[in-house]
Amino acid sequence: ESDKVFRSPDENERVPFFQKPAEFVQKYLAAFEQHQINLALDVIMQWVTQCNGYVDLTSPWKRAKEAAAKTAIELTMYTLTESLRIIAILISPVLPRAAHGIFDQLNWKMEPELSGKEERFSLTDAEWGRLPDGHVVGKPVPLFPRIEL
Repeated sequence: ESDKVFRSPDENERVPFFQKPAEFVQKYLAAFEQHQINLALDVIMQWVTQCNGYVDLTSPWKRAKEAAAKTAIELTMYTLTESLRIIAILISPVLPRAAHGIFDQLNWKMEPELSGKEERFSLTDAEWGRLPDGHVVGKPVPLFPRIEL
């Protein structure tokens, strides 16, 4: 079961970020519409930074052995997985290979099944909560392997 992600039973508890995902998407779209790609990417990095902070704050690897922490860990994993799904959509215009790699690792298939990967990303899908409850993720592999000097 460790490769499944589950939604939080409490709607208000579901998005523990300082800023709501919809606000990030709106800022991203506004920057893109103004042809300010650097600002759009900065919005994504702000979200990534909040995700990193959330991982540090919740420390799911430390709490994994606590029976009482199961719901909290499921919330953390769903929040991070859903964030990655939306981040993949947002980075797809500038980092298409990375976006496809994230979708592959998330085991994310669009419905109905599309003919080509180029159709895999749609901003209309960058809406919180589209990752189904109990979704099974793929095996993690490094998207950006470390370069040994």
